[in-house]
Amino acid sequence: MRFLAYHGTDRERAKKILDHSFLVKANDEHWLGNGVYFYLDRSLAQWWTTRPTKKFGEEVHEPAVLECAIETAGFTLDLRKLDDYRWFVEEYAQVIAY
Repeated sequence: MRFLAYHGTDRERAKKILDHSFLVKANDEHWLGNGVYFYLDRSLAQWWTTRPTKKFGEEVHEPAVLECAIETAGFTLDLRKLDDYRWFVEEYAQVIAY
């Protein structure tokens, strides 16, 4: 499956990503776990750059949005699809219950 996705960040950080790729820093506060977050809608990535939080170690002085082509192999969840969303909710509930 191939996606065109958008990552909102600060312009300086965007330059570093373009030079060195994405680097993931461990952070217990990440909403869905450690990783790089993307939007499928460019306007949402742009919106995020105006609402970052220091809680996640993110400060945006000059907003930038990176457009990325992402290709997945194997298992992919699309949470816009009801069946995939239901599966995710059930799995997440099991993890939280422990």
